[in-house]
Amino acid sequence: MKRFCKTLFCSVLAAPFILAAALPSPAAVTANNSAKIYVRPVSFDWQNATIAYSVAVPGFVSATLTPGNIKVKSDEVGGTGRFYFKNLKPSTTYNGVLQSAAGEYKFSFTTLPAPQGEMLGHFALISDPHISLKPENRKGRYFVESASIAEDVIKLCRKLNCTTTIWTGDITNSGTVAEYELAASVLKKCPSKPLVIPGNHDHMERSASREAFLKHFGKPEFNTTLPGIGTLVALDTGRAAITPEGAEMLAKALNKPGRLIVVSHYQLFPAPWISHGKKGSKAHTVRNAKNHEALLKKLADRPGTVIYCGHQNVMARTVTNKTTQLNLPQPPQYPCGFIYVRCYKNGFYHTFVPISSEAMNQWSRLAGNAEAQYYKQLQWHELYRQGKDITQSNFFLPLQ
Repeated sequence: MKRFCKTLFCSVLAAPFILAAALPSPAAVTANNSAKIYVRPVSFDWQNATIAYSVAVPGFVSATLTPGNIKVKSDEVGGTGRFYFKNLKPSTTYNGVLQSAAGEYKFSFTTLPAPQGEMLGHFALISDPHISLKPENRKGRYFVESASIAEDVIKLCRKLNCTTTIWTGDITNSGTVAEYELAASVLKKCPSKPLVIPGNHDHMERSASREAFLKHFGKPEFNTTLPGIGTLVALDTGRAAITPEGAEMLAKALNKPGRLIVVSHYQLFPAPWISHGKKGSKAHTVRNAKNHEALLKKLADRPGTVIYCGHQNVMARTVTNKTTQLNLPQPPQYPCGFIYVRCYKNGFYHTFVPISSEAMNQWSRLAGNAEAQYYKQLQWHELYRQGKDITQSNFFLPLQ
């Protein structure tokens, strides 16, 4: 946008939403801000789940999952943290109750189906880290903390033994040479060379910014093979447009057999949930989509294809014909985290991985809520940013 770990670990298409349906009402914002209990299943797959909580009233916190009568309890009275559930059953709906001094809160989630065979490959999708030296924050987004948050994400990738990290733009916040130097020092800690494309905040239209990007991260768009997974096409849409070179590269990839992964900073197709602004969902797509109508139609009609994009960082999944487009979260703003993808014979398993600190995630949530009210820009509110439901970021996607 120009301006959601120890153990990490269903397919729903958001129905079309008009602006009023996607964004929370002022009344909902006020009610949500006054809530004393926050509980959310942030991550789950076919056997593990992570539940985040924050309780305004001090006291011990406990939770129970059924079936199985699985019980956990906090070690501290603090009121903010996570519960980790292991050895769950696949394709099972679990109902939970969180108990605290502030009362009870019920929640539920359905684990994903079990994968088939051995894992063929895996990768991490990290979008919009906005690495910055700015000492102030904005609408729940971390700036001076952004570099350390990105380092935390890289550590989490290492814990997952995930060596392929894909960064989908807005690596920096203002595109300054100093920010690029800082970003480069952070991304050098990736387990292998990171795959990076620019975003609008990277300001590739400036000669100094472009030179810094090329120096530290290489070509702004490229294609490569992800072993065991398929072809990756990385587009430079940082100026809100598909480039001629990117269009040619994508056209060639569409004619190749096998699975295809496309990454872009701006959305290639409108996402009904992401609909704030005068032009609604179309405001957040590449501006020259009409010029590439035939190419995008072919992309939409190609089976075995998935698109990942950043920019808005609202967790929303959109299916266009036979292709799925996922808008990615970002580490420095609620919901703070990234997407971990595991590929099996039967398809892709997507898991949201939160940053290590739930306290930082909660500050971002509350600050975004407060400033959404202050500026009367409800797209910064948690009810919008976290998407329609948790299956937007934790889901199984069959890809033949």
